[in-house]
Amino acid sequence: MKKFLLIFLLLPFIKSVFADDKFESNYIDDVVGDAPTGVTVSSAGIAFEEVQNGAQSYVYFSQTLANDIYYEARLYGKYNYLSQNPLVNVPVSNIKNPPGFGGSAFVGYNFHPTETFDVTPYLRFNYLNNMAVVYEDSNGNFMNSIGYAEMLGVRLAFKVIKDFTPTFDFRYGFQQVKVTGQMDSNYETTTGTINQSVSAVIMGFSYKVNKTWAISPYYEFITQSNSPDSTASAPYNEGGFNISPLTATLQQVGIKVGAFW
Repeated sequence: MKKFLLIFLLLPFIKSVFADDKFESNYIDDVVGDAPTGVTVSSAGIAFEEVQNGAQSYVYFSQTLANDIYYEARLYGKYNYLSQNPLVNVPVSNIKNPPGFGGSAFVGYNFHPTETFDVTPYLRFNYLNNMAVVYEDSNGNFMNSIGYAEMLGVRLAFKVIKDFTPTFDFRYGFQQVKVTGQMDSNYETTTGTINQSVSAVIMGFSYKVNKTWAISPYYEFITQSNSPDSTASAPYNEGGFNISPLTATLQQVGIKVGAFW
């Protein structure tokens, strides 16, 4: 929350840096899936996110077409901390964990119930490599993972204040993570599977600093229930990965900087 307060206090300074005499306040605020009716709008930029087990960023490109169909693509990179994902109960490593990478694709439709309120339902697809589960230690033990997710979501955009658009995003879906590794030297490398149901609530806002640039800070709260198979849930001394079947939560904050045209 302190990060959001700092960003909010810096908004007047940011706008003065990017000020444009031809600024048009009735244009898009770089909200995914949000565009004036009958206009094709493109957007591209970069985002930085702080999560409990790492720091990650992504670059993105999106378009909302004149017929209100929108799509977006993201490419992720992640620096994994020694502490691990609390959603899956992975231990703290004593050496640097491998980095993660992945991608996301969105497709949706931008509805305009009123001039100041947009609703954008969408489908999201994720590919995650060493972003859900990853571990490595100096004893040769390791876990690597590949995850796939399909999610259904909806984003609400409230264009009621000049240059400032609050947004609320809700999504729910399913993710399958394949974990490969060895956590006990008495066992060979093996593979387990974690089936997960994931829900997320994202709250933020988009602030337009001139007619082509916007910044969008946000907060995300994730709830995840795990259903590991026998290998994934087995203790390390039985050749498994000791993945917890309990439901857990994760929080992250981020900021997106984008240009639109």
